[in-house]
Amino acid sequence: MKKKWSALKKGAVAVTLVTAAATDARPNDGKATRYDPAQRRRRERHQKGAVILFAIVFLTGSAAALFAKGGHLERRRMERRVQLAAKVLDGQLRDVHKLQRQVSEINRDPVARERLAREELGYSRRGEIVFLLAEPDENSSAQTP
Repeated sequence: MKKKWSALKKGAVAVTLVTAAATDARPNDGKATRYDPAQRRRRERHQKGAVILFAIVFLTGSAAALFAKGGHLERRRMERRVQLAAKVLDGQLRDVHKLQRQVSEINRDPVARERLAREELGYSRRGEIVFLLAEPDENSSAQTP
């Protein structure tokens, strides 16, 4: 008999837990209260209004964080510009180092100095005759058979 009673008791608790539903019941302070559907509708409208207001505030804040000046998108754009500027700076620094090596080579080596004067500036020694040969035009070489 004890086993039946404990099994019945467990089953009753399980049924109670499964079938329990939320209600609009309020504690009664000894006063008679009655159900007011208008009050419930007002409360539901207030709750919906609060949810809508929260959603509007959230969406507005999110849009401002993304698109406003200093927002996330502006920050990413500026980071890309900084990366591009760093790449350009690296290239310019390489050019500067290359030119510095050339200057030090010209200062140390008289043959390099003479080569620069002859090739870049068109200088010649006394008594030398410089012949300038014209390079063929790209269009004329394409037309000849």
